[in-house]
Amino acid sequence: MSTLFNVLVLLLISAAAFAVENADQQVVRLDRDVQSLKKDVLELAAEITRIEQQLLYPSDTHINVFISITGDDVFELESARLELDNSVIASHLYSPTEIAALFNGGVQRLYTGNLASGKHRLRLTISGRNSTGEAFKQHAEYELDKTASAGFIEIQLTAPVAGQQMMSFKDR
Repeated sequence: MSTLFNVLVLLLISAAAFAVENADQQVVRLDRDVQSLKKDVLELAAEITRIEQQLLYPSDTHINVFISITGDDVFELESARLELDNSVIASHLYSPTEIAALFNGGVQRLYTGNLASGKHRLRLTISGRNSTGEAFKQHAEYELDKTASAGFIEIQLTAPVAGQQMMSFKDR
């Protein structure tokens, strides 16, 4: 009887060990499936975002306006306001970190939107302080002829010099 009892105990222990091992394998398989699903969801979200951007900003009406800083002279850019056909479409107040990034070759996207084909007028107004701490405010206008292709406009800023324009527009 004790041999039969020992055999039954060994069988129960083996079954329990097998069940634990099987459960561990199921957890590993389930974790792998969850990770695969996460990856698929992230890929779908990226694709949906790309399609959404194409629908919101079709290439025939799409326009982007960027700001960059050229030159070595340091000035403190405080704000920028962008108008399109006499309507304000974007404004930005600059932090010291953003100014440093612009002086280190960074480019800021000031505006992304849709624009009908034809002639339009952009006006950028910037304010800040020059290297001696004096406040300045300048504006520049640019006539844009929007075509059916996507529009990219870069506005390059240089240090303020009395009597000189510190903004140049580049249509790409």
